[in-house]
Amino acid sequence: MGWRTTFLYVRHQNDSGTHSILYYVYRTDDKLTPIHIPWYLLLAIPCALILLGYMFKRFIIVAIIIFAIFVFFNYHSGLGISTFFESIIDGLKSLF
Repeated sequence: MGWRTTFLYVRHQNDSGTHSILYYVYRTDDKLTPIHIPWYLLLAIPCALILLGYMFKRFIIVAIIIFAIFVFFNYHSGLGISTFFESIIDGLKSLF
């Protein structure tokens, strides 16, 4: 028939801390394919768009449009702003 994708945010909290993993689940007619998305990738994409917009002044409008598409796609696929930031914050906490 078709395909549908979604984000799956798994978070586990115990005595040793909070552990979270973000997956992008790609579904076709007969199978599910989970793809692990590291937290630093969620941070790198918006930062790269901001950097490109800053480096190339003519690219600012295109960067804003690409960022809006990125946010819309993530929200439409089940990754809200709160989950987006929770994933990044949990990843940063695991560094320290």
